[in-house]
Amino acid sequence: MEIDTVQWNTTSAQTLSAGHGKYNEQSMKKLIGIMESKKIIFLAVPAFVYLEWVPMISHVMSNRFNSVSYVSLVWSPNVVLNNFKEFTSKTNLSIPPEKFFFLDGQESNLTGSEDTGKGGIMGSLFGKKNETSVKLKWDADPALFAKSVSSHINSKGSEAVFVDTLTSIKEYYGDSNHVLKFAHSLIHDMRVQNRVTVFPFPIEKSSVSLGRDLQMFADAMAILK
Repeated sequence: MEIDTVQWNTTSAQTLSAGHGKYNEQSMKKLIGIMESKKIIFLAVPAFVYLEWVPMISHVMSNRFNSVSYVSLVWSPNVVLNNFKEFTSKTNLSIPPEKFFFLDGQESNLTGSEDTGKGGIMGSLFGKKNETSVKLKWDADPALFAKSVSSHINSKGSEAVFVDTLTSIKEYYGDSNHVLKFAHSLIHDMRVQNRVTVFPFPIEKSSVSLGRDLQMFADAMAILK
């Protein structure tokens, strides 16, 4: 799916290019500019380079904000932190892990209770006495799940939020309407809490329609290539 062929519902989208994992300072400055002027930001990313963009976006956010709540609906916090380390080793660009609080929404948590994660690389990087993550419990109602997420973010008091990624909501609930319900509820709460919230979204043929619907909720949109 060529992202350039997608007809978006906005004429103000900015196109930012990094080129297959290569850091582009000019594009990153533009992304920072968006974060400084807008609250709800939708980032359309070609699916085949999505994993390369995630640490670059994280790097930008860690430089712009003192604290970021990272809502990980795909990877464990340990996997994300290992990706940060690999990114730093390749680019010499740091992603300070202490700036991130992880909301762990892996489907393996479905029957588990919400608790604080302190083991593995998390414990070694942050210290066992620090609360570095919380395991989320999914709810049958996506709006209630969003309320749980926003409650954790609010209690942590992070300046910004990174949601990785809304496609996982569709995989769990099974249809796009549930994704829109989750996104609408979470975005409403983030506006009330006055937090910059970034939604990177992998674009492929099967996700274009949902991507167009989601970007209608945003204050700004950028196409990452």
